[in-house]
Amino acid sequence: MTSASLPDEILHEILSYSLSVPHDEFLRFHDDTSAGWLEQPIHRHAELLLVSKRWLRVGTPLLYRYLRLSTPAHTAAVANLFRAHPEIGRAVRGLRLEGGLGKDLALVAQHLPNLHSLALSLRMKSTVSVAGLKKALPLFSPVHFYLAHGYRRENKKVIEVRKLLFDYIKNKWTSLQSVDLADCFAFGMDGELANALAGSSMKEINCFGTDLMSWLPRWARIILKAPNLQRVICRGKYKEKFIRDSLSEHGNSSEKFCFVSHFMDEILAGLNKRTAESEMFSDFDDEEEAEL
Repeated sequence: MTSASLPDEILHEILSYSLSVPHDEFLRFHDDTSAGWLEQPIHRHAELLLVSKRWLRVGTPLLYRYLRLSTPAHTAAVANLFRAHPEIGRAVRGLRLEGGLGKDLALVAQHLPNLHSLALSLRMKSTVSVAGLKKALPLFSPVHFYLAHGYRRENKKVIEVRKLLFDYIKNKWTSLQSVDLADCFAFGMDGELANALAGSSMKEINCFGTDLMSWLPRWARIILKAPNLQRVICRGKYKEKFIRDSLSEHGNSSEKFCFVSHFMDEILAGLNKRTAESEMFSDFDDEEEAEL
């Protein structure tokens, strides 16, 4: 059987294996704390769509299932694409916003009826426009929300967006089930966000274990009051004992907590191994000196 004889539905399934990306891998922010957000390698073989016009027609919605916007020009181009081909907008399931938050974003949002996951970076300069983001937020109703903190010193634009965003988390996004906070979010947590999370409909929160340590016991105690919260996922097993002990010490149960592996586990394990080896050789040298 040739590809020309395949029904569109079967061709769609075949192309999805090469064009789809893991949900969390695409939407979660990874911070290197110095050079900005680290991009995870996303391998989507878009060149497959050049095989024929039919492959391009069937596969293009798959290519836009998870969409990243980072510049005003890109957002404007996507808005024009969705206006001309609304079926592509209907295919979008996840949207990652790193920039391009001006007026065209509102036009993009109008064409995303099936969006279930939203990721937003608050790393924005005071000169950028957020007019489109303000109009887009009422159009979003995410089930999964990913949030990245901005610079340590927030400008007026970030403060404005945070205030508006927290209102949606707490009062308006009633479909919200999970919140994922980026690594190195320690400075992004405050009373406003903690109270917004506590008043939200979320059932699960996912955060970096080291960040959670800095929220104990003050902000963590507030977040744990979320009425529907069922699970707290901590990335990084190397702080599990400390966090559980600290929760117990302050009268909080750790039953909802689940600790998963993080790349820092391997780094710290290597450091601990080298430290132990260094101490071993130091003790050996001391013994030799004592014998002399």
